[in-house]
Amino acid sequence: MFSLKPGSNREVAEIIRGVVMQEMLHMTLVANILTALGGKPRIGRPGFVPTYPNHLPAGVLPDLVVSLRRCSIQQIRDVFMGIEKPERPLTKARTRYPEPVVPERIELNELGEVTSYHYESPQNNTVKMAQAISAEDLDTHLFSPLRTFFQEAEFEEFTIGWLYTQVARKISEMGDGIFTGRDRPQVLNWPGESPGNLHRVYDVATAHSAIYEIIHQGEGTIGNPEYQGQPSHYYRFQQVVRGRRLIQKDGAWVFEGEEIPFDPDGVYPVMDDPDTSAIPQDSPGRLASELSDRTYGDLLGALDRVFNGHPEHLQEAVSLMYSVEVRAKELFQHPSAPGADTVLGPSFQV
Repeated sequence: MFSLKPGSNREVAEIIRGVVMQEMLHMTLVANILTALGGKPRIGRPGFVPTYPNHLPAGVLPDLVVSLRRCSIQQIRDVFMGIEKPERPLTKARTRYPEPVVPERIELNELGEVTSYHYESPQNNTVKMAQAISAEDLDTHLFSPLRTFFQEAEFEEFTIGWLYTQVARKISEMGDGIFTGRDRPQVLNWPGESPGNLHRVYDVATAHSAIYEIIHQGEGTIGNPEYQGQPSHYYRFQQVVRGRRLIQKDGAWVFEGEEIPFDPDGVYPVMDDPDTSAIPQDSPGRLASELSDRTYGDLLGALDRVFNGHPEHLQEAVSLMYSVEVRAKELFQHPSAPGADTVLGPSFQV
């Protein structure tokens, strides 16, 4: 996204930024789960931060190579869509995807725990809203469908959906007793409007809710690529590749909506897979790249603090995200090599 020039490719920038915001939410949900389990998220741990090109962690999508490249149709198609590619679940009992949890329908107490949920209730050929308040009703209308889904749905091995499903099943197997850190601070407040469902994780049910949110936002569901009125990540990216918005037409989803133009000239000519260590020592480009890396390291350190007991520092981390963008774009003023047609870019190294 940093490689898009200001004022150009506005629709593409909007789509990518929307996905980035939801991926930040996913990171927060995973951190909340890990915290509730008594673990400690380690965001900037040496050896954990990847270099590029590289593969995804945990053996996921082993044939996919992730490279740092400027924005292009090819990069969006091969890497972004490759990461988010939806898998058609092969279910043992024709398990349907549960309806996504709608954040506006959830009510939380001061601890961020779910106290009620407004759900759709068919009545006399119409659909009315009802409210689940008791623990039994919450389980029936909010958590039980998720539990059944994770028990029965089968994904192709080593996809992202498969990985999250394995985590959900293991959590179910071990039960509520493993949530030894449920009372530790979690991130419950989002700067600005939340891009999805953010609540405290404190048992199997709320962990399932968080995991399903991640799967549904990223991949969509069978027959329905939308999430709360917006295409899931895979289909958002596919809109850019197809050059058209995804719409419903005669009961089918088609890429026949408004045009989404992509102008290659509206992209900075950033080199592939920038590497700070490969830039000559003490050169202006090396100094700028080292500054960019330090700012990125500061961001990871701030996120580490946020997810380890200090959620009140989230705004500090958000500010550093903007600083990372500023430092990255300063690199675009430096050629990647004398006489080169490409420019330096952020290596995201620590």
